[in-house]
Amino acid sequence: GELDEELKSFVKEDLNICHKVSFMGSLSSEQVLDELLISHVHILPSFNEGMPVANTEAMASGLICIASKVGGLPEIIQPGVNGFLFDPKHPEQLKKILEDIFFGKFNIDKICTNARTETIAKFDQIKLSALKQYKIFNWTHQTENRRDHNDWRKKN
Repeated sequence: GELDEELKSFVKEDLNICHKVSFMGSLSSEQVLDELLISHVHILPSFNEGMPVANTEAMASGLICIASKVGGLPEIIQPGVNGFLFDPKHPEQLKKILEDIFFGKFNIDKICTNARTETIAKFDQIKLSALKQYKIFNWTHQTENRRDHNDWRKKN
């Protein structure tokens, strides 16, 4: 996006870690999974999001997650607890977060463990809820096929 060159310059000149940072752009599903396995940080700079799957996948993978404070992201990311948020209109906030992480101002292991644990737990609950709904639907569908809805109206 519009911060691309500024972030690349920051990584190269301010932090001197360009050999450790990749700006990935658009990837296939297979490529995303491969990258999640070898990555350490996931940054989602955006002005508009719903509940992005990419961020959820990164959190479940135990990556350091830094995202824009938009859409549903503030509902799942607690800054300094399981990730980091920044205002997309203030890129200096992203820069500050990256500096603080790079210079060890956070217990990153704890934050990443929290992100992974909370995300997996939340989605296990969603999966269980979906399974219950599926079972209820199946049961309802099966009993509906056996039930004569006019029975109660029949007169003896």
